[in-house]
Amino acid sequence: MIVCILLAAGRSERFGGKKLLATLPNGKTVLQTTLENLCASGLSIVMVVRDDAALEQHVQRLMAIHSEVIVVKNTAADSGMASSIVCGVLAAKDATGWLIALGDMPYVRPQTYQAVAEAVTSASAIAVAATNAKGGQPVGFGRGYVDALCALKGDTGARGVITAHPQSVSLIEVGDLGIFQDIDTPEDLRA
Repeated sequence: MIVCILLAAGRSERFGGKKLLATLPNGKTVLQTTLENLCASGLSIVMVVRDDAALEQHVQRLMAIHSEVIVVKNTAADSGMASSIVCGVLAAKDATGWLIALGDMPYVRPQTYQAVAEAVTSASAIAVAATNAKGGQPVGFGRGYVDALCALKGDTGARGVITAHPQSVSLIEVGDLGIFQDIDTPEDLRA
């Protein structure tokens, strides 16, 4: 079973704070839209959040609808994205692999998550969503990377794991421009 780890514990510094709670043109928050698309994929989800009262209230409202999602609080969120990946992997340590998804990418389609998860067919597989041979998000890792993912530190995410195993990386063509569209600034909300 592949488990999706939804990273929602960032500081949102470039945005000016609380970007996951910002409203998109669809009238929903960034996090709500991302979570709805991910839930529509049918994957099991572990959402990693930071200790933040406003985020916690929003997540509680979302969990009333999406009760199947497991929420894990990352008390070391300020140390960087890697700590959230570690929290998620440890919360789903019995999985056969993990899909890493970002909470600030609301335009990734459900089918994209499914395609990347389906491409993690072995313990040594790394699958990267791609459009026109350019990699984006999400990225999937087979069970063989559990130690490497749990050893991550800092704010570069799992990029080092991908770089260290180029022979295991498969680009999964999804034709989804949402794999490149993250929300980093208020201007990105209008995209």
